[in-house]
Amino acid sequence: MTVDAYVVMPDHLHGLLLIVGARHGVPQREAYGKPVPGSIPSIVRSFKSASTLRVKRKVGLPEGGIWERDYHEHVVRSERALVRIREYILNNPARLTLIRSGLA
Repeated sequence: MTVDAYVVMPDHLHGLLLIVGARHGVPQREAYGKPVPGSIPSIVRSFKSASTLRVKRKVGLPEGGIWERDYHEHVVRSERALVRIREYILNNPARLTLIRSGLA
């Protein structure tokens, strides 16, 4: 797995994970609450857990999570879609600036 494009926004983040060697038919979801190692839910859960611990240690936040429960995932199926999603992620801060300035 490689982190491709990403951007941290004031209230969320966008990230593109490249998972090499993924095969059709391999379970990507947890069955009955049991984690599937290497699945997208397991990767996201690990990221959220590790980053929460680091933020709390650094900033001294009280108990509780810092992330929303859900996340959005999408399988990129073509080079064209990959380019489009990378552009969306990298241009997201500029869009926020335009929205906040009333120009969008």
